[in-house]
Amino acid sequence: MAQRLLIVAGEASGDLHGGNLARALHAQQPTLQLIGVGGRRMRAAGVELLFDIRDLAVVGAVEAVHSLRTLWTVYHALLAEVERVPVDAVVLIDFPGFNLKLAKGLAQRDIPVLYYIAPQVWAWHPGRLKKIRQRVHQLFVILPFEAALYHAPHAGGRRPDPHPHGYCPIYLAPSGNATAGGCPRSARDRSDTRAAGATSDL
Repeated sequence: MAQRLLIVAGEASGDLHGGNLARALHAQQPTLQLIGVGGRRMRAAGVELLFDIRDLAVVGAVEAVHSLRTLWTVYHALLAEVERVPVDAVVLIDFPGFNLKLAKGLAQRDIPVLYYIAPQVWAWHPGRLKKIRQRVHQLFVILPFEAALYHAPHAGGRRPDPHPHGYCPIYLAPSGNATAGGCPRSARDRSDTRAAGATSDL
């Protein structure tokens, strides 16, 4: 049976990365089934869109209220979809306000969560770091220092509790190489395997 992957991007930049990722994944595994939330680039790359990012756009106050209702609807619909037809993993792309909430629901259902283009917690909302460690199984970052940052000890000098799926931040270099930051060997091996081919089109 073909593997099934859910990709969730909520903005134009995420749609761009999601489209590139989808093409790279299909080049590596043509039978892979991709569903998701995105835009025209992801659709063109072969992703079956459940929701379009145009429906999530926020312009003014009235649109903001509508957007919140839409996001709530999308959130529940996605969780219902992965329960109706299971997926092998979910790839979240940036869009942390929504995606971290979704990651919690997915983790509660024991669905592997990969975060592609991680939230920049070092600049905004550093408190989200704990949530990411608790909810995300694999984290891919695009800035060299972020892998070490996401794997840094908690306040008090303690390392984060071991994640049951082997939490490990991975730096996606422009060259296409993936480098694990301070991760156990087993997690590093799994991460390198998952990252292979994911950056070939970026």
